[in-house]
Amino acid sequence: MEFQHFLHKHKLSSKEFEEKHMEQCMGCMDIIVCPAYCCRECGEFGMHKSCAELPPQIQKHTVHPHPLGFNMVDIFVCDACKRLTLSLISCRCMYCEFKLDFKCAMSIFNDENEIGKLDHQGTTVHHFCQCHPHQLIRCMLSSTTEVEKTTWKQMNLCCRACNLELLGTALLIHVYACLPCSFSIHESCMNEMPTQVRRSPFHPHHVLLP
Repeated sequence: MEFQHFLHKHKLSSKEFEEKHMEQCMGCMDIIVCPAYCCRECGEFGMHKSCAELPPQIQKHTVHPHPLGFNMVDIFVCDACKRLTLSLISCRCMYCEFKLDFKCAMSIFNDENEIGKLDHQGTTVHHFCQCHPHQLIRCMLSSTTEVEKTTWKQMNLCCRACNLELLGTALLIHVYACLPCSFSIHESCMNEMPTQVRRSPFHPHHVLLP
């Protein structure tokens, strides 16, 4: 059976993937281990059947006042779960900057109550030290799947304060990030950073400011 997805130029064919196969779904980014659609012409587009059959737009929902549409994107922060997401497809407002990752979009499409369980804490700050000229976005960094672990390791993300890997051995942490500049700081480093240093052995006569 062939299927035309609105985000891909070629027709997709239905395919059964074996458990040992390691292809990622273009939507939810999980490994495909169930009936799916794939592009036999270019081999660059594969999705779970349930992900591929979502409509191009989500019109009726209570999460946001405007309709939401699916688009191809780069890395971004989801406005619902606050995760720094690897999803190649986002669900974005047609009139403003509101955006959801693919999994959160699926949640509101299937059950709007699911979105209420997610973290809606504010995300943007200007840090007192002016260590970066842009606003920093508070978000979660997760390595709960093999795809996430591999991708974050390849990107070699480090904290600009302590110079350690952002994730280390943790599965889920909070960070502050500027995505356009690839600038990121552990939330713990941000909170522990002093606003001033008194009586420094290097400069004991004056207060030092960041």
